[in-house]
Amino acid sequence: MQTSQDKTSKQKGGSVRAPIGRKSLTKTDRLITLLKRKSGQDIVQLTTALGWLPHTVRGALSRLRKSGLNVERVYGPNGRPRYRIGAGAKQ
Repeated sequence: MQTSQDKTSKQKGGSVRAPIGRKSLTKTDRLITLLKRKSGQDIVQLTTALGWLPHTVRGALSRLRKSGLNVERVYGPNGRPRYRIGAGAKQ
């Protein structure tokens, strides 16, 4: 038996609302969390953690820079570039 709430949700496209108080992280939020680590992350670590392709990660890093975050590129001991959010970044 359908209640009036069930009928209303079906009329509005049948979408189900998430429970109040639960907010999942967006993909960009997950990227920012990884970049906040002091040692930073390299492209391989970011692609593995996010399930993205390397060009997608680099594009997201570019968008973060354009939004005002101070995304730094530093070089690790192996000579590979690592990315992190630097000091003085807009949070």
